[in-house]
Amino acid sequence: AIVVFENITRHIELGEKVKSAAEFGTGEMGMAISASTLTTIAVFLPMVFIGGLVGILFKQLALLTSITLIASLFTALTLTPMLASRLLSKPRSQNHSKLFTLSEKFFVRTEDTYTSILRWAVHHRGIVILLVFIFFVITLYLGSFVGTDYLPEFDAGDINSVIHVEVGTKVEETARIAREVEKIFREEIPEYRAQYSIVGQTDEGLLSMMGFDEGKNIATIGAKLVLSDERNYTSKEIANRIRERMKQIPELETFRISGGSILGAALMGNKKPIEIKILGNDLNILNSTARQIEEKLASQTFLNNVSSTVDRGKLELHIKINRDKAQLLGLNTGMIAMAIRQSIYGTKAGDFSENGEEYEINVRYDQIHRSDLQHLKEIILTTLTGQQVTLGSVATIERKRGALEIRHESQQRVVKISAELNNISLGEAQKKVHEIINDIDIPDTVILNYGGQLESQSESFGSLYLLFALGLALVYMVMAAQFESLRDPLIILFAVPLSVIGVIWAFLLTGNTLSVITFIGLIMLIGIVVNNGIV
Repeated sequence: AIVVFENITRHIELGEKVKSAAEFGTGEMGMAISASTLTTIAVFLPMVFIGGLVGILFKQLALLTSITLIASLFTALTLTPMLASRLLSKPRSQNHSKLFTLSEKFFVRTEDTYTSILRWAVHHRGIVILLVFIFFVITLYLGSFVGTDYLPEFDAGDINSVIHVEVGTKVEETARIAREVEKIFREEIPEYRAQYSIVGQTDEGLLSMMGFDEGKNIATIGAKLVLSDERNYTSKEIANRIRERMKQIPELETFRISGGSILGAALMGNKKPIEIKILGNDLNILNSTARQIEEKLASQTFLNNVSSTVDRGKLELHIKINRDKAQLLGLNTGMIAMAIRQSIYGTKAGDFSENGEEYEINVRYDQIHRSDLQHLKEIILTTLTGQQVTLGSVATIERKRGALEIRHESQQRVVKISAELNNISLGEAQKKVHEIINDIDIPDTVILNYGGQLESQSESFGSLYLLFALGLALVYMVMAAQFESLRDPLIILFAVPLSVIGVIWAFLLTGNTLSVITFIGLIMLIGIVVNNGIV
């Protein structure tokens, strides 16, 4: 609308009638603003068909912007010239204010300066091209220092900690230790608004399905801080203070604490920035490899909350039956297993009725005979011939640590190592982690893959690269139709790579990183640059 209105005003100042100026002024700019609008739509519209997180975040924005641009083009070509023909009049001489005179002189001087520079550039094309090329190459080199991230972090004032105590700990003891952590929270966070704790586990495993840890030996403690402008420290700085205090609690086997945004974490599926997947078939080799990598990463200052899914297990009774002895005595594994189960868990012996109520009678060994290793060996087994022998005579019993769970991925066993970042971009952290892992002797039977935010970033950036290329192609086709030439649009498109100079310097000067959000801004820049070139 501004371009159309400016052109109509120019025609009026040249002496044309207002109505004719509105018609000719709009006609002259109609194709140009139509092409510039369509090129912008060509950049936005493909976002509607992109899947994943990019589609979720920007699909509505792209659709709404495209519809709005079409409506604005219709308004500029119809309503603007109609109102101009009705409301504008031929300019009459009038006295201008001093502010207008000064501003007009400034704009005229600026225009003259630009004209002089442009004239010099046109007459010294070789020098200009050489200087731009050198500056472009230098900027591209500096671009290698721009970090990359998945999504930008923001301080929503959330502190979240997950603690693990020894497997087998009663939930009451876990709750007591959680209260110690709560006390540290209150002492270190005078600026908190609310605090919460979750101890134990849900019946249906709902917390696990949402990406949170749960178990009788696990607790989650969190706090909500006041607004950022009402406190002196960021949530990450506060989390670092609490981390040092929590290291002094002896009952904690492992713990992690982070500050930021719970909503942001949920948006990313509670994925950690760094996640290494170790796949294979031998669980012992997987655990050994994971411990090596975890130990190396935990010693790095650029990482926080390094943890793994290495299953430390819990103590179990392992009963190994001597099949030859059992067979000689007339016993099989099924009979032995049934006798052990009845002795430990009990068997129904009958029902007891009292006052119209029935109670089931369950008979089993006394507690000491169910928990002591020596007494377990004395469990009586009855053979097929009616002979009674002890369990210890046909089996060996020993205590071992057994796995609580064995995770699988792609039909292989998997152990995962995760870590959070400490004042470093995701891309830079990935390079350093690669270097660390390359120095570790990884067995040939083990496969290493990367997951977490690294995997999501790779998938999202792949979609955005496709979106960038598709946007360029559609913009070129629109301009080729507008100019009726396959060569002329290239003149305008050459400005797109040169605009990267400004993008890279903006990243370097502001300290921002290339994330999904800033990548979308880079794609939008295509439409802006082409608009400037067309109009």
